[in-house]
Amino acid sequence: MVDYEYKDHLGRVVGIKTRKDTDTGKEIYWRKPLRKAIPYKLDTLRNQRTVFILEGEKCVDHFISFTGWKATCSPNGSSVDPSCAKWLKEMNVERAVILKDNDNAGEKYAKEFATLLLKEKISCKIVSLPDLFPSEDFVDWIEERRGTLPRLTGLIKQAKVIEMPSQKLKRMTEVETEKVNWLWNNRIPRGYLSIIFGLPGCGKSFITSALASAGSVGSGLPFQPSFKPFKSLFLLGEDSSSVLKERLEGFGEDRVNMKRIYSYDEGIHFTEDGIDEIKQMIRETRAGMVVIDPLNHFFPSYVNTGSDNEIREVLSDLLVEAREQDCALVCVSHLNKSQVSDAIYRLSGSSGLSGLARSMLLVGTVKEEVDLDNSVDRSVMVHVKSNLALRQCSLEYKIYSDGTFEWKKQVPYNEHDLTKGEMPNDSRRK
Repeated sequence: MVDYEYKDHLGRVVGIKTRKDTDTGKEIYWRKPLRKAIPYKLDTLRNQRTVFILEGEKCVDHFISFTGWKATCSPNGSSVDPSCAKWLKEMNVERAVILKDNDNAGEKYAKEFATLLLKEKISCKIVSLPDLFPSEDFVDWIEERRGTLPRLTGLIKQAKVIEMPSQKLKRMTEVETEKVNWLWNNRIPRGYLSIIFGLPGCGKSFITSALASAGSVGSGLPFQPSFKPFKSLFLLGEDSSSVLKERLEGFGEDRVNMKRIYSYDEGIHFTEDGIDEIKQMIRETRAGMVVIDPLNHFFPSYVNTGSDNEIREVLSDLLVEAREQDCALVCVSHLNKSQVSDAIYRLSGSSGLSGLARSMLLVGTVKEEVDLDNSVDRSVMVHVKSNLALRQCSLEYKIYSDGTFEWKKQVPYNEHDLTKGEMPNDSRRK
């Protein structure tokens, strides 16, 4: 029985794979599972100009013992995890040489790894070891076929550097259009980022609660009388789960199914580990909607929220997960103090966030003159950005003093009416 320790880039043991050879074959299992895929021997690869890639930890260890050169493999056997190539790039590896096993799985492994390496701009060669029988590998080559280091060096020198295949132009007739799945028809798409934003106290969190409530029973959204119920997951940065539950109870037992709504308020950030944990929550709950409230609370202190590149990098994995799980990512945010007329540029944080969002909903209040002596504050939601459908009509909503919420009617107001409105004084609203 042999244990293979997986160490991260800091040299910490983060996984242990066990291999047990038996008379009938081999048993492989994780005694300490990896939380995220990293290449084997990652801690030894930093600033190595050339790294050798084999298939399996046994071959890697034999190769290192035989040559003294740095080597690695994917943690998933013949299945290549895309993050392995990214890690090699992160460790400043310039070139890679893949020594493939003599079978179909080995051929596939080598080609997939090479493609990923080239995408990371790492030069790559694939070496086929001669004289191998079907299903044999590097260990067999040195133990059974009497492979030598000079011969191996010669094979590596003779191998051609793989060229990145040219990207073919596509005719529009060859492109298949993707159908958008909607959580809320033409307003909130599944698989994409939507943002609900506005001044403090305008009812942003009540609106996300209204969405979750309607989703839990499959009814209650304007212009969408009935639909298939969905589950919701709330990541709370300011409110507690008890506050959320109280807000949901205001919709009434007949309008909300608490079993389909989950929350997490234990403190989490968009670190690498935090993103992995959120992705796991999405899979476990099978949420159709994930609410992040408020968005800025979840960025680690070292992230510059004014940087488009940093914002995109932090959220990219989460957006990929949303697409794969077909869930709507709905983030709550605030208005900045800018006086620009276009509402999408008043979203707090980087303009890159507005660029990532496929739909943006602005909420606020409008003071409507009833007569010469009286006026009334109306709470309004305006669709200010939509990349996947036409922008929808503005909607009035009402939050009553007892905490209940109600969609009212279509109204003619636009974003300019809201951005010049006054902030409501009702402290119950968020």
